Amino acid sequence: MALYAAVHYGCRVTTTTLSREQYAYTQRRIEEQGLQDRITLLLEDYRDLEGQFDKLVSIEMIEAVGHRFLPQYFRQCARLLKPDGLMLLQAITIRDQRYERARRSVDFIQRYIFPGGALPSVQKMVDLATRETDMNLVHMEDFGEHYARTCACGTTTFARRARSLSSWATTSSSIGSGSSTCATARAASSSGPSHRPAAAGQARGAPGRAGVARQRRAPGPAWPHQAPGAA
Repeated sequence: MALYAAVHYGCRVTTTTLSREQYAYTQRRIEEQGLQDRITLLLEDYRDLEGQFDKLVSIEMIEAVGHRFLPQYFRQCARLLKPDGLMLLQAITIRDQRYERARRSVDFIQRYIFPGGALPSVQKMVDLATRETDMNLVHMEDFGEHYARTCACGTTTFARRARSLSSWATTSSSIGSGSSTCATARAASSSGPSHRPAAAGQARGAPGRAGVARQRRAPGPAWPHQAPGAA
């Protein structure tokens, strides 16, 4: 995303990761495209970031933050965002009615695929942003049905190529886990009661007409709603 924003929209981007492997890979991509003057790559925890940015982008990161650290997450995002800035937060969410029960339990994906993963609900995120920050929700999209279709295609492809995968898979259970993950995510996204990817735009400042926050300049077409890592 940092590369795309820099190349196609001339953005100056600061992006961070905790993975040394991801850092090395991204650094190589930045150098290959000659974008050292556009992209600042950090190996830092988001909680240690300093400065303020016009826009922040957080894509499927909040699921790894942990329920007890969500208030701190939103406070840090608000602190890093300029007064007239915009934030995009894309997350896999859980239905509001199931949030509290899920928070106290462990399902298949949490146990075998994403240990320690913690899905927020839309209402939980909105409540935290309202209570912990001065940000306002200005736009939200739910694309769970699209995710279900993606998982369906993945399940079909996975099944078709399972025999060739067995040549490098550690055990047959690895293949079973992958197939089960796609099937579980598909069912949850299409039925609506559980995991649903959603994108929400948050903006600081007083709300303007139609609930859209005032800002110095409108975001370009590539940033219809934006939020941690990019500026």
